[in-house]
Amino acid sequence: AAAENRPFCRTMGGTAGFVPPEKQAFASTSDLDDALKILSEKKDHWRSKTLEERKQYLQKVIDNYEKVYFDIARAASYAKGTDENGVGEELQNVTVIANFLNCIQVLLNTNYAPKIPKVRQYKDHTIAQVYPFNTADKVLLMGVTGETWLEAGKPPTTGKYFREKQQGMHSSGKLSCVLGAGNVTSIPPTDVLSKLFIEDEVVILKMNPVNDYITLYLQKMFAPLVEDGFVRIVTGGGDVGAYLTQHESVDNVHITGSDKTHDLIVWGKDVQAQKEKGEPLLKKPITSELGCVTPFVVVPGPWSDGDIEYHARQLASAVVNNASCNCVAAKVIITCKEWTLRDKFLSAVEKMLSSLPTRQMYYPGSKEKYAAYVEHYGDKAKTLAHAEAGEVPWTIVRDVSHSDGEYALQNEAWSGVIAEVPISADEASPAVFLERAENVVNEKTWGTLSATVLVHPKTEKRFKKEFEEFIAKLKYGAIGINVWSSLSYALGVTVWGGHPGSTLKNVQSGIGVGHNLFMLDNAMKSVVRGPFRMWPTPAWFADNKNLQGTMKNFALYKAKPSVGRFLRVLLAGLRG
Repeated sequence: AAAENRPFCRTMGGTAGFVPPEKQAFASTSDLDDALKILSEKKDHWRSKTLEERKQYLQKVIDNYEKVYFDIARAASYAKGTDENGVGEELQNVTVIANFLNCIQVLLNTNYAPKIPKVRQYKDHTIAQVYPFNTADKVLLMGVTGETWLEAGKPPTTGKYFREKQQGMHSSGKLSCVLGAGNVTSIPPTDVLSKLFIEDEVVILKMNPVNDYITLYLQKMFAPLVEDGFVRIVTGGGDVGAYLTQHESVDNVHITGSDKTHDLIVWGKDVQAQKEKGEPLLKKPITSELGCVTPFVVVPGPWSDGDIEYHARQLASAVVNNASCNCVAAKVIITCKEWTLRDKFLSAVEKMLSSLPTRQMYYPGSKEKYAAYVEHYGDKAKTLAHAEAGEVPWTIVRDVSHSDGEYALQNEAWSGVIAEVPISADEASPAVFLERAENVVNEKTWGTLSATVLVHPKTEKRFKKEFEEFIAKLKYGAIGINVWSSLSYALGVTVWGGHPGSTLKNVQSGIGVGHNLFMLDNAMKSVVRGPFRMWPTPAWFADNKNLQGTMKNFALYKAKPSVGRFLRVLLAGLRG
């Protein structure tokens, strides 16, 4: 029955007959030393590369991307057990790479001096609208805007590093160690691209053992940069990562992973003792993106049946995507306890989750996290679909407390569960709800990476002042209004990372921002806003009927934009 209800697109190659690449041997110490020696010798060479030379390298990477992008998606689908039906979802990730390549191409064409399309002010925050920045963007994601908020009192300046470089500063190149994410195939390559083209550093990328099956494809994609000694891609476990991060040749580290892995790198095995001493074992700069208990704040309002169904589909999609092994996966639904449509909305979410196919718990540890979550809530944990052994049974826990230390608010489940946390407030007073919701998500929910807010346009219009104040106060680095906050990552131009304020001792969702294509100095957070309901079906909806066709055409269009490819994206999207 589950197979008959699979919502993914019609097959266009899928994984049928796919032969995965052979797993590469983990790098030895001598391999790592050789790689670091070459990169160290080349880091000043990269720094001195002209704009035209960088454009040539980027174009070669784009050419190679077109040769491997579909195999990356097939390999990921094969490894995660989603078979041909999951290739469309994996193409979502691969399209992010194309989008990022396109954005960097635009950046280079500005000579590292991009012009911000529009700027506005909210109190002492300057807000730069960075999306859309061309007509095609306006058509492909109609009504969607992306903003980057700057820290209070800071001007909208851009490209500090490159301005200083032109003034003779930063005379030496740098070598960065990137520890790749294991869950999403687009994160390692976009991190490499960020380091090279935005931060001006050569890179050694250490793949995560969970998805090192894409190593061969990334080596092919980055071949021109690998051949000339500016990039190295290696495989290995924690010992390889530890060796690289402590190596004297490495100038800085970037990691996408868990806060526990971060602390192990920074503080060593005896984390608490080292924290108390205030003596990190890592003596070099580290940036990080480390996950979140992502809330969906549902503002009470005059929702129609169609509104309820639409956002139930969106929320359920944010749960099931990638077997819920995403740092932006929906984990908490914040509702108004007195909202008359509360039960109707939650029932719609449950119905949607019940209709979606279960997934394999492919990520190490997700099975154990799911078991611990369900054990904690016992009979309150409602399983919504039958799951075979090793699969994720979509599960919801209603009416969870928002008291300090609440399990669902403090533990990133990394599996297919979601909790509903109701807040008492008169549904006729959304302003009171927003004030109380802000306290729950900012002060009682772990993480500062991502949050999504669903608000009816009539409610927002009536309480415009209170709503904008709520968005301003949210301590999250990526905020989605009526669209899943994952768009902050996918767009490529809105900054991506935890909200400023984390420290090495209390790192939460991480330190630093990525994807800063406009090179905005003092970037604080991104806010992506969309219409209350979009048409045709958005590509991030799990029940999109032509996901694979849409994303395959979108990936090709973003890699090399043309009128023909643009029209094919539109036609494919209309079939969703």
